[in-house]
Amino acid sequence: MATTAITTTTQVLDVLGSSLNTLLNVFVSSQDINPNSQGTYKRTFRQFMLWTVSTGKDFDELKGSDIIEYKHHLTEIGLSTASQNAYLIPVRRFYEWAEREKLYPNIASGIKGTKKEREIGHMFLRDGESSSLLEWAKTSETRKRQSKKKGQAVSVVDRPTSPEVQTRDYAII
Repeated sequence: MATTAITTTTQVLDVLGSSLNTLLNVFVSSQDINPNSQGTYKRTFRQFMLWTVSTGKDFDELKGSDIIEYKHHLTEIGLSTASQNAYLIPVRRFYEWAEREKLYPNIASGIKGTKKEREIGHMFLRDGESSSLLEWAKTSETRKRQSKKKGQAVSVVDRPTSPEVQTRDYAII
C-alpha cells in the first residue's frame, strides 16, 4: 500500500477495523482525564494509527523500536517539543493500559518524552562586568538617570545608598 494512499481516520479504520477503534474508545474512557483530554487522546492516537498503516506496519506486531521510529517521525515533520510529547503520551498510556488489561505488551515502556532544547542558554557576566557590578554595590554615590514619564523627563534614583543597603547588595551579588 502506498504511503499517500491513506490520509484520513476513516481510511485508517477501514484498514485496521472497527475493533481497534472500539479498543481505543474503551481505553480513553478508562482514563481519569477531562473530556477535552479524552478528545485529544483519541485524535493523537489515531494519528499514531495512521502512521502505522502508512508505514505498512502491522499494529499487532509493533515493537518498542517502532515507537522510537514514530517519535523520530514527529520530530521530522516539525512538531514542537510540546506537541511531540502530546502525541507520545497517549501512545505510552495506551500500552500501559493494554498491558494491565493483558491485551498487548507494554512496548512503550522506557520510551521517554522529547526533551526541550534550551533556546537561550545561561548568560554569565564577563570578568570586567562582574568587577564593575561589585564596585557598584560598594559605592556610596547616588546615581541618577533620566526617565520619561508621561512625556516629561524625570530624574530617577537608581538605588538607595545607605550603608546597610550597600552591604546587602554586595553580599547578594
